[in-house]
Amino acid sequence: MPYAWAIIGGAGLGGCFALYLVVALDHLPDPDSAGALSALMQGGGFLLASLAPWITAALHSRTGDFVAGWWYHLGCVAFVAALTMRLNPARYAVSMAGHGQLFSAAWRAR
Repeated sequence: MPYAWAIIGGAGLGGCFALYLVVALDHLPDPDSAGALSALMQGGGFLLASLAPWITAALHSRTGDFVAGWWYHLGCVAFVAALTMRLNPARYAVSMAGHGQLFSAAWRAR
């Protein structure tokens, strides 16, 4: 049974990773803006994801158990859910307005 879960998890994670890269390119109409969003997702996403194990280990060292770590992860889920609602494609113009050349005027006019 562990092999089945490894295959299912690997196929799901591998497919989702490629899908996330494509979705970033589909959200914005011009290649420069889509590339900037993709770079932000890659760089910022991996940087933020790398902090979770460190923070969880620090919480475990201070408290002696993983309860605080689970609460931290629950807080992260709530934060990402709020960001997802705020940064949906219909609200890009509102959320990203005024960020100069990073996001071009082409998508703000949508």
